[in-house]
This record gives sequence, C-alpha cells and structure tokens, in this order.
Amino acid sequence: MHPALTDPNTVKAVEAWAALVREYSFPGAVNATHEELIVTMQQGKVALVLDGHPLAGVFLHPEKSQAYGKTGVAPVPRGSAGRFPAFSEHGIAIAKNAKNKEAAWEFVKWATSKGALLEVALRTPYVAATRRSVVDHPKYREKYNYADGQFLNVTREMLEARAPTYIPPVPEWAELADIIGNAVSKATLGQLSPADAMQRAQTEVDRVMRRAGYY
Repeated sequence: MHPALTDPNTVKAVEAWAALVREYSFPGAVNATHEELIVTMQQGKVALVLDGHPLAGVFLHPEKSQAYGKTGVAPVPRGSAGRFPAFSEHGIAIAKNAKNKEAAWEFVKWATSKGALLEVALRTPYVAATRRSVVDHPKYREKYNYADGQFLNVTREMLEARAPTYIPPVPEWAELADIIGNAVSKATLGQLSPADAMQRAQTEVDRVMRRAGYY
C-alpha cells in the first residue's frame, strides 16, 4: 500500500504528460474541466483525445458532435513496458443496514439485466453496457458502429487486455486523488518540477495512509 510517486518511471510519466498538455493541447487545457474537454472535442477543435470508452457516445453523438463520422478509434499507445489501458468501474451496492434488502436486490438484478442495459444503451448515448449479450446485440452494434466498426473492435480488445484498475479501492481515494492531481497540475503549469511535485505528493499521501492505519 506504499505509493510509488517518486519512482523514476512515475516522474518520467509526469514529465511526458506535462509536455503534452503544455505544448500540444488546446488553449486553456491545463485548467480545463472534463466537461470543457468534451465540448472541445464535439466542436472539432482537437485532433486526438485519450478517454474512457463510455464517453464515445458523447464525443461522437451524431447530432451534437462535429467529430461524428470524421473520427477514428485506436487502442491506447503502447509504452516501453507494454500497453496498459486504464480500467475503472461503477457498482451498485446494498447498504448493510438497508431496511428493504430483498427489494433492493430485485432492483439491482433488474438494473443490470440485459433488457434494462440494452434499453439504456439504445435510448441514451451511454455506451458502457456491462453485458457481452448487450454489446453483441445487433441494435447496439448498429447504433455504435463508430469509425466503421473500429470503436467496437478496439473496445473489445481493450477490455480483454485485463489492465489493472487505476483507482485503488480505498475510502481515502478522493483525498489522495486531490493530492496527486494538484501535484501533476503544478508540474504541468511549471510551478514545480515533476520530481519536486511528486516528492511533495508522496509526503502528503504517506501522511494520509499512515493516519488511516495502512502502515
């Protein structure tokens, strides 16, 4: 559970990220929100975006995005150690003190059923169905046949890569994410060198983890 923020590979990654954002992104990207990135993509003002596949239905919306029909889809770039697509997931849980556990369980089964997930995918731009039977459904594949099928093929390839989850499953993650995100932002803005930014983040993250009792 010890973070490796000062590892040379981590610092090198931050250096590469900072250079990409400063030198090749759209004006104001350093401080841009995710929503602003989506709008910029929809307006056709960026050439390439690295993002999660659930956003494809928004980035490439046939009625709202100028990028629709003009965008190719490719796997995340391969680094010297291999290809590592980021993986995250959402879940539905039942609180242990819930008063109606049986009804809650029935809701979970319905919300994650093939019928419900297919209906959501077809009625909204939410493409991230979690059932293979939905992704392989003819109507789903017809709607999300972006880039002549590239999107669906790349999505399948990346999911089968079984990359590690990039968000540690700990309750303190929100606080840790702020610490790490602020450090990367300072490195990107040139307020600190990547090495100094990661050293400060390492110290703060260590403090949070010790306080939480991990070591």
